[in-house]
Amino acid sequence: MESKSGKFIIGILIIFLFKITVADNMRDSKSQKVTISVLK
Repeated sequence: MESKSGKFIIGILIIFLFKITVADNMRDSKSQKVTISVLK
């Protein structure tokens, strides 16, 4: 159970950081283009 909760918390942190990154990229179009090129 502890390992599952640990992975769950890590997953939430990753999603949280990803949302923050996306929000920052939306503010900066140049960063957004860089992120899109990296994802592709």
